[in-house]
Amino acid sequence: MQPLADLILKQELFRESALADPQLLDDLAAPFLGENVPTPVEAWAGATDIVAETISDHADVRRVAREKALQWGVLRSEKIEGRS
Repeated sequence: MQPLADLILKQELFRESALADPQLLDDLAAPFLGENVPTPVEAWAGATDIVAETISDHADVRRVAREKALQWGVLRSEKIEGRS
């Protein structure tokens, strides 16, 4: 999963166009599928776990991730029916 995690950390392919195409994401994950990782969803989950660990371990990576989140992130909320 490390090479897939590296793709996430590079931030080269993960722009709006890539994220809007689920097939592209499945194709990127395909080389990492096997007995222990049978689906693209599981491959991405493993890769994002590695990314989270990398971010938490390195202050410079945390800083860059925070900057990218502030630049590209979208916050969305909605009211849950029956809650005050």
